[in-house]
Parts: sequence; structure tokens; C-alpha cells
Amino acid sequence: MGFLFIFVGLTKNAISYQFRFLNRMNFLLKILINIIFLFLANNIIGQNQANVWHFGKHAGVDFNTGESVAGKGPYETLRASAVMCDSLGNLLFSTNAEKIYNRNDLVMQNGDGLEGHNFGSQAALIIQKPGSQNLYYVFTTGFVQGWTFQTGLYYSVVDMGLDGSLGGVTDEKNVLLSEAWDAVDKIVAARHGNGRDVWVVARKFNDDGYAAFLVTGDGVPAGAVFSPSIDRGYKVCQGNMKISPDKKHLVAAYFADGGYFEKPDIEICSFNDVTGDIDLLYTLRFYAGSGLPDEPWGVEFSPDSKYLYLSIFTEGGLNVVDIYQLDMRHYEDSAQFFDTRIKVAEGVPGLSLQLARDGKIYCTGPDYGFYDYLSVINRPWERGTACQYQQDAVYLDYDGQGRQVGEFLPNILVDYLYRFGWQGRCSSQAFTFKPNF
Repeated sequence: MGFLFIFVGLTKNAISYQFRFLNRMNFLLKILINIIFLFLANNIIGQNQANVWHFGKHAGVDFNTGESVAGKGPYETLRASAVMCDSLGNLLFSTNAEKIYNRNDLVMQNGDGLEGHNFGSQAALIIQKPGSQNLYYVFTTGFVQGWTFQTGLYYSVVDMGLDGSLGGVTDEKNVLLSEAWDAVDKIVAARHGNGRDVWVVARKFNDDGYAAFLVTGDGVPAGAVFSPSIDRGYKVCQGNMKISPDKKHLVAAYFADGGYFEKPDIEICSFNDVTGDIDLLYTLRFYAGSGLPDEPWGVEFSPDSKYLYLSIFTEGGLNVVDIYQLDMRHYEDSAQFFDTRIKVAEGVPGLSLQLARDGKIYCTGPDYGFYDYLSVINRPWERGTACQYQQDAVYLDYDGQGRQVGEFLPNILVDYLYRFGWQGRCSSQAFTFKPNF
């Protein structure tokens, strides 16, 4: 009987061990499935449409390896540029607001003669038509300076099914959006709160304010959401305008050649990604001590929307750029917000600023014209100088062809810059994705 008792005990222990082993294997298997699913989900949902940039003097950058690698571009532009890749990061086409170039660096079929001007800070923008695999909207606007007087927001439709998949512009070309007849220089875009449609926002300089157009699967409907703003002349149109990654803020810089009456300052606005409303909260103005206000150029947000970066062009005979960081957690109080400013770089390259897919902010040259390098803010989510501004980080003329950056970098739909984190268990819950650098 003792032997039998011992045998039964061993059998129970063995069975218990087997159950524990199977449970552990099942747990590990679930983890493996989750990892595989997450990998697949990131590849399916991954936003790689902004992985290639074209800008400046036949220059470019490729982010498909996860690092910024200098490349080439098909055109020369001091300012306006926009580029579109497919979901895998393969180049489709790009534009300088005047012509559209296919992936072979040739003018796209019917891609010339756009109603735009390459001297506009953000005078070109490309978005994919919601729900379509082949159709894209190219938005363009003009510029006003001296003898150049070209206004209005236009769109043209690119069909990638044309010209043997190289793409072509359809007959729907240079369509004027009449509600933005007086728009110049600045176009930005952000996805609607429904996660599908897209808001395209332009700055108007006659009927002063912002016009927001909702692009849906049905096209670009007539009518816009108009939000009034400060009365400004066309002379101050230059400078970055950006929507924050969390879609709560819109900030625009207005350069003005110096002088009090031309209002060279920064508009701090709230943005509603459901209604398209933009509310001006207040303006900020910087002084270097010369008596005249400094000239703002660059605007960008950290990828977590926590910090705002501004590049301020300080003249006074020095022709240098200072880069400031401000804490968005205090934006509701203008004085408190301004007091959070920290100068993270002084007298450096950084005329305009653009967030990239690697979570870094890239900066153009130190002055007007072209420059051989891109500078980088490596950790823009860190406070103060911990953000790690790095001067002349990316050399552009890798092949000796004279490739340089101009004064502005490509204009990008902010949603194309997301990387994803997730919450939830895939076996029983839907995934919740959020931007997480």
C-alpha cells in the first residue's frame, strides 16, 4: 500500500508539473503571438509616407534605414517643397509648387504649370485622398514680394495609375478654392478627429484669418471653416506654420523685415481637429535689445507636443539665428508661457525647423540662401539644452554635385510623422495606438 501511495503521489506531481509546463508554454506562446502581431500591425499601419525628403538645390534625405542619409532631389527650390512616398517608404513623387516630379526625377505627365510659387515658405503640400489607393491631392499657393504677386490656394489631382504607374496629373488641375483666394505662403494639414479625413489650413492675408478645408473620400467640398485673426499685410507672410502632433495647437511665425508696424511675431492658437476652428490666443514677440523686434522664422513641436521650438532671426548686423524652447504645458497664460523660454542654441544654423520620422527636428542654414548641412535637435522631448542641438550634423553634398538645403524643408502632413506605441491585450481587446517617440 505504501508503494502504491508513493506511486500515486509521484503521478500527481508529474501531472501538476505537466500542467505548469503547459501553462508556461501557453503564456510564452501568447507573448510570441503578441510580438508577431505587433510587428505586423506596425508594418501595416506604419506611416512611412514622409520617409524621403527633397528640398533645396537638388538635395534630399532618406529616412528608410531609421537614420538620416543624404540623397538627391530633382529640382532647385529655395523654399517650397513637398514629397510623397507609399506606405513602405518608396518614393512616389515630389513638387516645388510649380512642377511635379515622378520617382524617376522627371516632370510628371501633365505635371508642369502649377499655380504656385517656389518662394513660398510652405507653398506646397501633398495628401493622399482618404480611402483611395491611387489618388493624391497636391495643394499649392503663391507668394507676394516686390513684383511677385501670386495669391490663392489651388489643388491638383495626381493619379498614380497613369503613365505606367509613374503617375500623372488629371484634368482636375489648378482648381481654385475661392474661400482662400487671398492665401499665400502657408499651408498645413492634420487628420480630422475621426482618423480618416484631413484638414487643410491656409493663411489668408486680405480677409485676415485661417481657412480650414475638410478633405474627405468625396473630395474637396466647397466651403471652409473660417477663423479670424490679426490684420496683417502680405509683407509678413513668410515663416513656418505648424499644427502640433496632438492636434491641439497651431503656431505661425510672421517675418517682417524689422519694424513695429509690420508685426513680426508669432501667433499662438488653439486648434480643434473635429470642427476645424482655430482660436487666436495671443502673440509673442522677441527682442535682442536693439529696439526693433526680432524676426521669427522657424516653428516646430516636439513629437510629444510638450515643447515648442522657435527660431528667431536676430539681425543687428550679426545675421544669426537663436533657437528657443518653450513649455506647452503653460501655453494658456501668455506671460507664464513666455517665461518658460530657454535658448537652446545661439548664433547657429536653424533658420527653419521640421520634425522627421526619426523623432528629431532638422534645421536649415544660418542665413538667407543655400547651405551645405542640416543641423539637428536630437532629443526635442528633453528640457533645455538636454534636447541636444547638433550643428552641421548631415552633410548634403555627398557626391560633389553642389547639393544644398535652402531656407525651408518639406511641408508634411503631421500624421505622417507618427510612430506607434500600443495599449491593450490583442487576445481580448482592440489596440489603442498613440504617438510615442
